[in-house]
Amino acid sequence: MLLMLNIHYSHAYEIVRPDLLVASPSVIITPYRDAFGNWCSRLEAAAGRTTISTSAIVRSNGFTEPVALDDARQRGLRVIVICSYARAYVERHPEVQDIVVGMTPVAEADGQAGPR
Repeated sequence: MLLMLNIHYSHAYEIVRPDLLVASPSVIITPYRDAFGNWCSRLEAAAGRTTISTSAIVRSNGFTEPVALDDARQRGLRVIVICSYARAYVERHPEVQDIVVGMTPVAEADGQAGPR
């Protein structure tokens, strides 16, 4: 499995706690940079459920980058909103709501939800 879940290098100055990925059940995650300078991760997971998480903390300006939603639309992707900033953006911009298939509850999006 190849993942692009890390914070983009252009936002490195916003990182308070690094975005180290953790998988459960535990698997080896091999990080690498792609040709565009993005941090990517490679892992091999057994069939079944695998949870990937991080305890990263990012100090953000609070603005969602609409380009991410435009990119998702161009690629024919659907979006599940998990960030309270992105939730606020989507709620204020009905033109992007057609690609949104779900939103995480506000408390969970803000990191206030308990363990699952």
